[in-house]
Amino acid sequence: MLAGPEAGGSQAMQGIERKVQQLTKVIYHLNSKGEEAGDVGDQAASYENEIEGILRDAGDRVKRFQQAAQLATDEKLIAEKVREVEVKYEVQKKRALQEMEEFKKRAKEAQVRVLLQSLSRSAPRACMHKTHAHLSSLVLSRRVASGASTTRRSRRWRRSSIRQRRSLPPACANSPR
Repeated sequence: MLAGPEAGGSQAMQGIERKVQQLTKVIYHLNSKGEEAGDVGDQAASYENEIEGILRDAGDRVKRFQQAAQLATDEKLIAEKVREVEVKYEVQKKRALQEMEEFKKRAKEAQVRVLLQSLSRSAPRACMHKTHAHLSSLVLSRRVASGASTTRRSRRWRRSSIRQRRSLPPACANSPR
């Protein structure tokens, strides 16, 4: 065995080898940390991409929900407008029908007046009275049909005019009733 400088040299050699081993471990550790740092950056980028994808998806879902809500609101507004238009149409229709009935009534009364005037100029006196009673009963029946109230006197008069019409003299047979 060597007890001299070689023994001391071997201890120094062993110490150097240990130091080399420690330095190798440190270098290996530092290299692996550097690689992991690169991996962490890649991993962070992938997480950020995933977060962006989730946000885009959530934004799209919110937009679709808003559009569906807007569509439902629009349909409600349209239905409400349709109901309003239908109500206005019904009111205008009733008003127009009432005006038309009033116009018909006034036209019929005007025809009766014109007919009475023409008969008063051209018909014999006996026929004129009977025709006048007939035309007046037409006006009265028109008033009754339109809902106007009749008095007892007018009902009696109408009955008597009906009897009179049935018994028109032969000279008035061709006159309009």
